[in-house]
Amino acid sequence: DGPSPSSPRNSDKKLPTIQFSSSEFHVRDEEESVDVEIIRTGNKAGRSEITLVTKDRSAKAGEHYVAMEDTIVFEPGVGSVMHQVELFGITHWEALLDFEV
Repeated sequence: DGPSPSSPRNSDKKLPTIQFSSSEFHVRDEEESVDVEIIRTGNKAGRSEITLVTKDRSAKAGEHYVAMEDTIVFEPGVGSVMHQVELFGITHWEALLDFEV
């Protein structure tokens, strides 16, 4: 006996994969935002939703960037979506600052 038609092993083949275009985004101190590209590969026939959440690392929400928890929607046929993370201008030199999405 193999897996049933509704088993996760069979249904996973029909699901899209969603990932970021890059694992890191670099910006200069004077930049006010960074565009994050989210890519959907595989099956694009249906609608997909993800929640994009920022997470502090060395950069802190409210001090270096605007925290967010946004729903990103991929309509049928759409393969990528751009989303903007707002940054606060850095007025003095700092070592590398990073955050996660």
